[in-house]
Amino acid sequence: MSNWILDASAARSAGSLHHHVGMLAAMEPLLGPHHLNVLAAPELVTELPNSSLTVTPLTTSEGLGRFIALNRDIRSAANSSDISAAMFHQFAPERVNVPYVLRLTDAHLVEISDKGVLEQYESRMARLGWAAKRFFFKRSARRASAIICATESLATSLKAIQPEIDPARIKVANYGPSQVADGSVRHPGKTGNRLLTMHIRPHKNIEVILRSMAQPEMEDFTLTVLGTLSPSASPYEAFIKSLIDELGIERRVQFAGYLSDPAQVREFMLAHDMLVVSSKLESWSHNILEGLAMGMPVVASDLSVHKELGSRGTWLFPVNSHVSLAKTLSNVREDESLRQCRISDGLDSVSGLSWDAYAAACVDALRVASMDALSRHRI
Repeated sequence: MSNWILDASAARSAGSLHHHVGMLAAMEPLLGPHHLNVLAAPELVTELPNSSLTVTPLTTSEGLGRFIALNRDIRSAANSSDISAAMFHQFAPERVNVPYVLRLTDAHLVEISDKGVLEQYESRMARLGWAAKRFFFKRSARRASAIICATESLATSLKAIQPEIDPARIKVANYGPSQVADGSVRHPGKTGNRLLTMHIRPHKNIEVILRSMAQPEMEDFTLTVLGTLSPSASPYEAFIKSLIDELGIERRVQFAGYLSDPAQVREFMLAHDMLVVSSKLESWSHNILEGLAMGMPVVASDLSVHKELGSRGTWLFPVNSHVSLAKTLSNVREDESLRQCRISDGLDSVSGLSWDAYAAACVDALRVASMDALSRHRI
């Protein structure tokens, strides 16, 4: 039997929380004789009350203090004498003595296609934080037994940025739909002008949606934004608020706040007519997968990962073109035949995605890492 550590300390935001719940539920029956200790954020601990997994809560405050404290706690747990392998979310703490696997989920750690966006609107501490994460990720990636990427797009990007990594160590395994997507609940897919988007950060690029709202063909559209402007009182928050005032669309834009309950998110999706995913940078999109799995019309920026995930089920528009976005949204509303065809294609494109394959890839990678450690010990 092998004793494994899994770092789930990042499961605080809604997307990461739903991701970890889905992954762990699928991993649990695959463990067999092996033991898994989940180092979990408090938000995740409350979601796993009936699990047979060992769950160790980790305090997750904000800022540099959080990074230092988590590094210390995770390193202490991973370096225990009976731990045979570990799996880390994005990067490994320094001075980890056991073989480990990385689960790469963030494109920021590989590349930033538009650095100016982050440099203009992120705080100095946030920019330093991303720089530190990329530094530690690159060091960790070189030492990892395997790196599991959610998409081919992310794997390709990683290979280009770090060609010294053996390509055989880079594995691709897709996620499954989060709990937001309920297989028994279908979106009506009817004609309408109510737009929904989720998450507010500079790279999510909601300003292109706001600018599209000011186009003549969009004058009767409304927009609901799930999430909060983060960090509060940041330059980006001031920019978004001033842009809304400048465009004169304040009566048609609603900020609904942060929601972590999948059922609440699902209700908002059912109450709106189209989902817009306008990001400038992504490694995965839970929102696209959730929308397609529910039969909701999804309009997305033409990133390679969105093309990979959306297949034929999404409407794509050039990343920064609010004019193209406005025309696309108008077409989605007006063309009933195409809308129903795309919805059907979207349902087909995500029908084969589940957490089982991703969980199996994680368990296999941990098993191989454990075997490598045993082999080195015998030598």
